[in-house]
Amino acid sequence: MKKIIYGVVLFILISSSQYFLIGKFSISNDLITNIITFLSIIFGFYITSLAIFVTSQYVSNLYKIVDKENQTVTLLHTLVKNYKTGLTVILVSILYLLFLSFTINQSLDKSILLNNFKVLPFLPLVIFNFCYSYKMLSDLINVIIQEAKHKAMNNN
Repeated sequence: MKKIIYGVVLFILISSSQYFLIGKFSISNDLITNIITFLSIIFGFYITSLAIFVTSQYVSNLYKIVDKENQTVTLLHTLVKNYKTGLTVILVSILYLLFLSFTINQSLDKSILLNNFKVLPFLPLVIFNFCYSYKMLSDLINVIIQEAKHKAMNNN
């Protein structure tokens, strides 16, 4: 619950900053298309990471370890939940950006100001996706390192 409240407050702060500080700037359909492409690549990265996890002995060992932050689940459950969250947010973001692209294509000058009500979720979603993708990449790197360490110990 605490994370949700923190997320909502952060979303409001970033949206407000977007509205008041850079609201007079406009975004074009090209930028939206590039961000959709980037998010699609990140979506593929998440799916590929999950495929790597399936073959990882280290990840299967996470099923045996209880999560310290949530005693009712294992670390594997937490990892899978994090990936589900990332995939869901990316899909929602892509749908939102497709809506925004459609809106921009209907306008006369093929752009939209950042202080437009329809665009207020833009910056918070983009920032969240970048930060969350970095977090998930860090998790993947840690899993790869632990898997390599596990294999090296078993080969000796």
